[in-house]
Amino acid sequence: MVVLPMILLATWMTSATTGDPSPPPSACPLGEFLCGNLSLCLPQRLHCNGRDDCGNNADEKRCGDNNGWANDFDAFHATRIREGNSRGSESCTLMSVPAQCTCQRQTRVTCNSTGLDNIPADISTNVTRLKIYNEKIETLQNDSFLPYINLESLNLPRNQIQLIEPAAFRGLRHLGKLNLQENRIVSLHVDTFAELHKLSRLFLSHNELETLMPGTFRNLHQLQWLHLEDNKLTTIHPGTFTGLRDVHWLGLMGNRLQRLDGGRLCQDAPSVRWLELGENSLNSLTSGTFEGCDNITVLDLSANNISTFPSRPFVKLKMLDKLAIVEVAVAGMNFSTDMFSDARGLDHVYFSKFRYCNFALHVRHCEPGSDGISSVEHLLARDVLRACVWVIAVLTCTGNTCVMIGRSLMKHENKVHSLFIKNLCASDLVMGVYLIIIGTKDVLYRGVYNRHALEWKESFGCQFTGFLAMLSSEVSVLLLTYMSVERFLCVVFPYRDRRPNVRQAAVVLMAIWLSGFFLAFSPLIGHGLGYFDSFYGNNGVCFPLHLHQPYLRGWEYSAFIFLGVNFTSLLIILAAYTGMFISIQRTRRSIASSFTTFGDMSFATRFFFIVLTDSLVWIPITVLKFLAFTSLKISGSMYAWIVIFILPINSAINPILYSLTTRTFSGVLCSFVKNIHLKPFRASTNRPLVLMEQVKRSSDSDTSAGTTCTTASTLNSSANRTISATTSVSFGKNCTLDSVPERNSSEDGGWESIKTNGDDVFEP
Repeated sequence: MVVLPMILLATWMTSATTGDPSPPPSACPLGEFLCGNLSLCLPQRLHCNGRDDCGNNADEKRCGDNNGWANDFDAFHATRIREGNSRGSESCTLMSVPAQCTCQRQTRVTCNSTGLDNIPADISTNVTRLKIYNEKIETLQNDSFLPYINLESLNLPRNQIQLIEPAAFRGLRHLGKLNLQENRIVSLHVDTFAELHKLSRLFLSHNELETLMPGTFRNLHQLQWLHLEDNKLTTIHPGTFTGLRDVHWLGLMGNRLQRLDGGRLCQDAPSVRWLELGENSLNSLTSGTFEGCDNITVLDLSANNISTFPSRPFVKLKMLDKLAIVEVAVAGMNFSTDMFSDARGLDHVYFSKFRYCNFALHVRHCEPGSDGISSVEHLLARDVLRACVWVIAVLTCTGNTCVMIGRSLMKHENKVHSLFIKNLCASDLVMGVYLIIIGTKDVLYRGVYNRHALEWKESFGCQFTGFLAMLSSEVSVLLLTYMSVERFLCVVFPYRDRRPNVRQAAVVLMAIWLSGFFLAFSPLIGHGLGYFDSFYGNNGVCFPLHLHQPYLRGWEYSAFIFLGVNFTSLLIILAAYTGMFISIQRTRRSIASSFTTFGDMSFATRFFFIVLTDSLVWIPITVLKFLAFTSLKISGSMYAWIVIFILPINSAINPILYSLTTRTFSGVLCSFVKNIHLKPFRASTNRPLVLMEQVKRSSDSDTSAGTTCTTASTLNSSANRTISATTSVSFGKNCTLDSVPERNSSEDGGWESIKTNGDDVFEP
């Protein structure tokens, strides 16, 4: 009766996202793509899955980017690098080679770690490839290579070059490749490359360049690769790339660029196809940032501090095929589906978080394809999660409902204790409702989750669902903490005069519920203020643990709840039960008898399981939360198990630990079983005497059936009589919770005895 209205209300409040969003005016609905020249549309999940779902294999074409950028690099530049394909003769044909250097493949000279501090001058002039690395060269002087006018490739990596004089490369009119990587070059003169008209590849990465003078590359009309990665560039001045009319690859990754003025990148280099801007300090993009970059097919913006995106940042990138926005510090609210709608040719997009794929429904292939909880197809990605959510939901709702009904019907209940237990069941029941909502949404979105994911996570339904989970979690934690402290006071200080009556207990319960409500409802109040945006909608299950994005907006509040409130409560519970166990052990040791050994084991076992279940829930969550703050990557599957299984398991087990296995409920169950077996005997007393023998056999059988309950009761009574006199001074008469021995039915009476069967430590 209690569960059904709650489920109906919660389902109605979260049902606003069950309808299909209106598809854009295109050949296929949003999230589906054409099968080549066929009119058939397939969902995103069926493209690039290794199977021919279209029938013409169109869904498996252009899938070579699944593992990143390496394949595209090789394919794009396969016709450019042929150094090792035609080796020819291995013998050296040069007349003069320095003794410390080697010559191979006719005209190629290599000097490695020979102690050179200058370019050697005793090499034959017909040398075509010169490689000098791991030397002590600090300056490239003017005309250093003037004798070597036939050089086609010059490699000078990993030296100590700091200064390049303006005419250092004079005379190298045939030079096609120049490698100056991993040196200490701070600046370049505007005429450094003035005579390198045939240069096609220039490598300046891993230096200390802080600025580039406008016109530095003005004569490099045939340059196709320009690598400037891992320098200290802070800005791109107007005219920096003047002359680079044929450059295809522009690498600016790993610098300190903070902004890119509109059109400055591509106005002088309109042929750029591959643009790397990752690992900079870019904090914003404007609508004109990529003005003139019509030919870009690959764009990398990863690892920047971009806080805002314009509404249509890629509107000019008509040829864009691959986009990487990995580890970009941008809040989900700054993303929109319109951002990617202009890039109709975009086939591959890379994010650091799966949740951002919800904004790229126009894109055929999005990575990562799952966050461990959800996938492109399903809200709950794995079959075992779908099964667990329903199993735990049913156990939670059934167990807590039974306990609430049973506690309400029992006549000889301790009212104060029963009130706390019923409220604990009510809070755990809310967790069951939360699981039912998640399971229902998973069924509704099965196979088409990507179409609804964004709408669901931003909806009030998701916010309300997360509120239910947080409310249940916090109220349960606060209740268990209070009950543990009260039990500790009853056991350790049995003669205290202050004990809660029904009215005081109601006040405490109201305070606990209001506290839990405030903790759970605060993010809903601040949802429109910016701080709590995406607090509950960070994932498909709407729970704000924030392990994958520990510093998302509202992270301080999440840390306060899970590391402050909940972990502190766990420590209090552990301390309380440890103190109770020690106190009871001391008392029982002083009254040891033949009946106490089993009792000690029983209540020790019950203590162990109560502490264990709380620890298994909150210790892993606390540890993972701390690890997330250290930037340690938490696997998606671990997150899923925490939210779907570990967190709700306490709500399913609490009815068993606090009610169903206690002596009161066991006694009721035994009486119920005994009454069932005695019914035939009672009915037979009105039958003719000819049936007396049958009645006798039935009576014998019935008596045997009730032996277990009767024997247990006899043992308890015997144990009570044996030790009642000895133990009557051990506990006062003021404790009311089930952590202490049974009290007489008389309101003003003392404690009847201290039971030794172990269950009474938790019985009213």
